[in-house]
Amino acid sequence: MPISSKYIRPSSFFTKFLNPFVMTLGLIPYVTIKGRKSGKMISTPVTPYKYMGQTYLVSPRGETHWVRNLRAAKKGILTTKKKPLPFTATEVRGKLRDEIVASYRKDIKIAENQFKKLPSISDHPVFRVV
Repeated sequence: MPISSKYIRPSSFFTKFLNPFVMTLGLIPYVTIKGRKSGKMISTPVTPYKYMGQTYLVSPRGETHWVRNLRAAKKGILTTKKKPLPFTATEVRGKLRDEIVASYRKDIKIAENQFKKLPSISDHPVFRVV
C-alpha cells in the first residue's frame, strides 16, 4: 500500500515559538521521538485520540516529520499533563484507519483546516499507541 507524501508544513511561529512554549507549560500533549536522521529526541504537539478503547495518534497534517520519525523508531514518549508515558507504535491502515480518521475529524474540530487542505482520508497516517 503506497504511503502518501502530502504534508502541510506548520508556520515558523508554531514550530519555533508557540509549540515549545505550550509544551514547556504542559498545556498540550506531545510526543517525543528519536529523529530518523539526527538521532536527537524531538518533541511535537499531538492530540491523542481514543477510539473503541484504544489510544491513537492521527496526523491531520499528513506525512509530517513526527510521522516519518515514528515509522522509523516504532516507539516514543507521549507526555500529557507533564506525565511521560513510553509507548510502542503500530501504524494502522485500511478500513480501521479510515474509521479512526473520520471519527477524529468529526470530534477534533481544531484540525478541520488541515482536513480541508488534505481531504483524502488516506493522507492522514494513524498509529496505535501501546
